[in-house]
Amino acid sequence: MLPGVVAAYELLTGSDDQQPKRGRGRWLVLLGMCTLMTAYFALRRHLLGSSLLALPRVTEGISQAVALSFSIVAHYTYKLVYPFRLNPTPDFQPAGSFFNLHTLVGIAVVALVVASVVKWRRNCAFVFGVAVIACGLAPVLHIVPANVVLAEHFLYFPSFGYALLVSLAVIHFRERRRAVALAAFAVVLLAFCARTVMGTLDWKSDLTLFTRAVASSPENPVAHFDLGVSLGQRGRFEEALVEFRRATELNPHYADAWSAMGRAEEALGQRTLGLEHCARAVALDPSDARFLNDLGTLQFKAQQYAEAAHSFRRVLELRPRHDHARFNLGLALYQQSDFDGAVRELTALERKDTDFVNAWFFIAESEVRRGNKEEAARAASRFLSLHHDDDAMASRARELAGDSTSN
Repeated sequence: MLPGVVAAYELLTGSDDQQPKRGRGRWLVLLGMCTLMTAYFALRRHLLGSSLLALPRVTEGISQAVALSFSIVAHYTYKLVYPFRLNPTPDFQPAGSFFNLHTLVGIAVVALVVASVVKWRRNCAFVFGVAVIACGLAPVLHIVPANVVLAEHFLYFPSFGYALLVSLAVIHFRERRRAVALAAFAVVLLAFCARTVMGTLDWKSDLTLFTRAVASSPENPVAHFDLGVSLGQRGRFEEALVEFRRATELNPHYADAWSAMGRAEEALGQRTLGLEHCARAVALDPSDARFLNDLGTLQFKAQQYAEAAHSFRRVLELRPRHDHARFNLGLALYQQSDFDGAVRELTALERKDTDFVNAWFFIAESEVRRGNKEEAARAASRFLSLHHDDDAMASRARELAGDSTSN
């Protein structure tokens, strides 16, 4: 966004009669900023493996897509002008039809901004402030698909432009009614400062933040889900379960909430319900490896090893470098006495020496059952060199490592 703002500034200063003409140097700056933006998107595509256009749209048809963009303009305008009802998890669904209040307000805002720019086009500071807001909002208006529909942190950058416009308004009215303008500005500034202080209390922790989000929008399934996750991370699974259930009641197609509910139920000993709800999440979104991995983990804990192996294989089809799924697949195969498969999967792990040290132990156990005592001893010795606890696994590994030397 910053290169785009610099480019806008160069264009604006060149069009103002009071600014010195920069000639060729101005166009070199413009070219440099455009090159920088192009390089950024090319690098982003290379690192992430996809472009912005690869993200799915949340609308159907041109009419709904245009309505969504204008609705987002209306929402963000409201948040900029009146930042007293902020919510970290806004619930904003695309409009079902073009003619709705949010869309019409967004059209009115855009029309007002265009008219203002035409009227005050000679005021470089004003046009530059509008340009900063436009550069900040353009990438998140779903003209090109984005990861989320709304997020208040998208307003951080446009807020600089809005602050500039407010300052210009204060200066303009100060020349006419100095006392009134300064008093109004002081009141607004104090109100914003007070809201900022109150907001920092909400951000004290994720638990207080999402508790506040649920209080602000009790019909928002995302807020209930986020609060449930926060409670679950603190071991408060019964309270978390209440939030996940509420999230699924508000949105029965919320796969994340179904899967999280299943994990919470398993933690509370309700394994049958946990399996059922994790399977529901997979049915809702079978292409998400997270839900398949959660289901496989619960199946493994329920000693449903064949089903668990099937789930972990599906995870690896979607994400071949998912090390946790590969490790769990190796354990599931080991439990089914498929020692060839267990050795194959566990050996393929890339981080056995750091994150999956136990893989060496199960490789050793599998190799000894395949009759490869020397390979078993090597794997057991490797396990002992990395495993520093004197427990049952270490004792068994010493036996396996000693079998080779005794033979």
